Amino acid sequence: MSKTIKVTLLKAHKHAGKDYKAGAKIDVTEPTRDWLLGLGVIEAAAPAVEDKPKTGGEK
Repeated sequence: MSKTIKVTLLKAHKHAGKDYKAGAKIDVTEPTRDWLLGLGVIEAAAPAVEDKPKTGGEK
């Protein structure tokens, strides 16, 4: 089974036979995510942010 990713819709979309409104979160495969991104239907995922450990001299 393919890995799925949760995405947020920017506009209304029909997925797997069900209608979803903008703002809905759905699970899709990576190829479907890429396709939806290309169509502007979903928002791009935010880049991962790494927490840097404090070295003691930082406030």
